[in-house]
Amino acid sequence: MRGFGEAVFDIIEGAPQRLREVGGIGEVRAKRIVDAWAEQKVIREITVFLHSHGVGTARAVRVFKTYGADAIQVMSENPYRLARDIRGIGFKTADAIAARLGIEKTAMIRVRAGIGFALSEAMDDGHCGWPVAELIPLAERLLEVPAALIRTALDLELADWPAPAG
Repeated sequence: MRGFGEAVFDIIEGAPQRLREVGGIGEVRAKRIVDAWAEQKVIREITVFLHSHGVGTARAVRVFKTYGADAIQVMSENPYRLARDIRGIGFKTADAIAARLGIEKTAMIRVRAGIGFALSEAMDDGHCGWPVAELIPLAERLLEVPAALIRTALDLELADWPAPAG
């Protein structure tokens, strides 16, 4: 945008109607420019947020593709969704991000997500089910939280589980 020089980005953000002062830019093209700039700004904000919490560029792109403009809100509310929703991001990565966001090791959101992690660890060892009596000590070891907290989280998980049809 030669017509505005270095001020072009300020124009796009603050006075986008002025884009039409440049020859060849009509209403439709000006709208496309403004929309593309807004999308890129969101991507930049998300990328900066994710980088500040230890997420690299490749993962940041996957996070953005999955959650779009809501990525920061989703991560802030429940970073463990990353492990559930995005291929290549596991519990340990989500847990590290959660810690950087200030989520305590004993937070119920972490322990509930950790139960799924413990079950997936058991599945990796060839199990297709896991008795509660063995799940609790496994989760206790993996999450480094008291068994009573795991039991409470497990009860909450089971209460949220859909009832069988029939």
